[in-house]
Amino acid sequence: MIDYQLLNALSAVISEGGFEKASKKLFITQSAVSRRIHQLEAKLGEPVIIRTQPPRPTALGKRLLNHLQQVLQLEVALNVDALNEHSSLNTPLSVKLAANADSLATWLPEALAILDTESDCKFRFEVISEDQSIAHKRMKDGEVMVCISSSSEPVNGGLASPLGAIRYKAIASQTT
Repeated sequence: MIDYQLLNALSAVISEGGFEKASKKLFITQSAVSRRIHQLEAKLGEPVIIRTQPPRPTALGKRLLNHLQQVLQLEVALNVDALNEHSSLNTPLSVKLAANADSLATWLPEALAILDTESDCKFRFEVISEDQSIAHKRMKDGEVMVCISSSSEPVNGGLASPLGAIRYKAIASQTT
């Protein structure tokens, strides 16, 4: 099993942009954050952070961060706030959402704004503009948690819900 204190340290280093800021967010020393990252890397046998300024996750680090977000979202769905460190900080969970440009240009911002105005909204959406066929692949690969796709097939362990249809009109003007 993965030690979630180690994953929380990884998440804090990436989200805060450094070890010192991560230590302040987690209320531990900078050396403790560094030790947790080293423990995680030793356990997995490869780096999880590219030590640049600001630090960036490796491919494995990205997968681990996505896994942590999935676990936190499952805990929220189960109302397991006692186990969720983010609940005490009143920090919404980040949800990566892949959507096509047409949805972003029409109905999606308004739909997300309605969610944002709800007082009990526990999610912050990170929207990635992507073609609907590629968005579905990103969800299969675990890069995003939600996608707006042309495919009606759910990913393994997921749910597909029809959202409606966008109708297009062909409009042309005569050129001279």
